[in-house]
Amino acid sequence: MIRGSISITILGALVMVIFLLLATKDQGINGFISSPKKDWIKISGSQIDDSPSYIDLFFFDHDMGVALTVASVKTTYDGGNTWETSHNFLNRAMFDFVNSDHGLWVVGKQFEDGAKSVPVLMHSLNRGLAWEVVAPSSKSRQKLGKRFSDFTGICFDVNGYLWLVGDGGIVKATVTNDKMDVLEVFERKEQLTKLFRGNSPEMWAAGPNGIVASFRSGKWEYQNLGENRGITKILIRENSVWLIGTKISRVIDNRKPIIKGILLRSYDGKTWEDKSPLNANGLVDGYFDGNHGWVVGLGGSIYSTIDDGNTWVSEQSPTADNLFVVTFQDTNNGWIGGSNSVVLRY
Repeated sequence: MIRGSISITILGALVMVIFLLLATKDQGINGFISSPKKDWIKISGSQIDDSPSYIDLFFFDHDMGVALTVASVKTTYDGGNTWETSHNFLNRAMFDFVNSDHGLWVVGKQFEDGAKSVPVLMHSLNRGLAWEVVAPSSKSRQKLGKRFSDFTGICFDVNGYLWLVGDGGIVKATVTNDKMDVLEVFERKEQLTKLFRGNSPEMWAAGPNGIVASFRSGKWEYQNLGENRGITKILIRENSVWLIGTKISRVIDNRKPIIKGILLRSYDGKTWEDKSPLNANGLVDGYFDGNHGWVVGLGGSIYSTIDDGNTWVSEQSPTADNLFVVTFQDTNNGWIGGSNSVVLRY
């Protein structure tokens, strides 16, 4: 652990920053393919360096959408051209949110006296304009104990159960009348920061040091893909699982580390095929719609596929800002968000 520890530490910090904030034009990695005809257009952003990063986006229709920053929720009513702060989280820091049939949900931590923090779950029934804390029941508070200081990931499974991940492990729960009832707490074997689900009962989790885990037959099974890799997104498709993230080279003679994007595909969830675009910067998020897909990442990186991910094309990007999230409302309407409040429209 001593050799290469500098690069591992940098990778962990890089991936956590991504969580807190997140080859030529027509050549794929295995040949030449045509890219989608539409272009990504920059529709909003700030020239102020400390402008908030959009770490997640969700659009209800072509006009109204919400963006999550660590400290607030932003709302747009004109397709992302202009944004206004609809809610400030005050003494809280938020890391992840999800839209469900029962509204929007967000998780993070709430700061108390000194450096102490406690995990927090919040819920909105009016598209992010107002938020209420969902507190654990008294029995659930005992189950959680003092092992958690934050929640960093959230999702609902196909059966409607709430799943949370934080520094104390993974939580399975239900929510009734604005109270969270914890059903089970799974102690973590490795650091995990995000949760993901598909249209099957299978759940996945990822962490900054090459750790991924899948929930099968009532238990979490861990895989270590290498400490120099950080997984920021897992896409669970009907017949495959995709890992998106960053690989960092070892630091030599105090030179800057080389950061590259990684894109791995598996059909069994155990063996992984490298489908990374050539010379890709660190990758952060992705989206699939049938055979079409997009991945985005650091330095304004955008890549696309039209053949189910077998080959990827580098798309011309209108920004050099880091890109943390890509989402689509339908085939012809997509958005990308990132650092400096940048928003791109497709």
